Parts: sequence; structure tokens; C-alpha cells
Amino acid sequence: MQLTLEYVINNLFKKDLTLLYGDNTSVTVESVKFMTNNKKYMIDCRLHVGVIYESELEFTYPSGLSNIVMKSCRVMGLNPQDYLISSQII
Repeated sequence: MQLTLEYVINNLFKKDLTLLYGDNTSVTVESVKFMTNNKKYMIDCRLHVGVIYESELEFTYPSGLSNIVMKSCRVMGLNPQDYLISSQII
């Protein structure tokens, strides 16, 4: 599931990543784990940013990446409400 989610994000939503974060941007899905206390899955992502100004990044970073991951979950046939997203910028 981890590799499939990474493929969907980086290939099907490549235009969205480019618009939000610039060229040569990719997302690496580090892990997908089940959290027993919340009864949800945690998706841990790393955003590898291309060329973009830091002033633009503060407006698009947390919500833009979350939207792309949630859209990817819908494409894969998963319920996005069952997932939490943790992310880092590299």
C-alpha cells in the first residue's frame, strides 16, 4: 500500500505537486501504520521540494500536501477519513 500510494501521488498528481511546490518536487511515503488509540492509519510522508520561494511555501505546505494525499486515498478506493497525515519538508 505504501508504494502504491507513493506512485499515485507522484505520477497521477504530478501537476498538482508542480503547481504547489515547483518543479522537481516529489513525495516519499515513509510508512503507513495503524494507530490503535485513534483507530486510524497514520501516513508518514516526506516532501522533497523543488525550486520555490519560502514565502510561498508557508501558505501551501500543510494543507496542500494533505489534500493531495487525501485525493490519492480516494483514487485508491480508501476512505480518507480513516487516515491521519504526518509530513516533513526536505
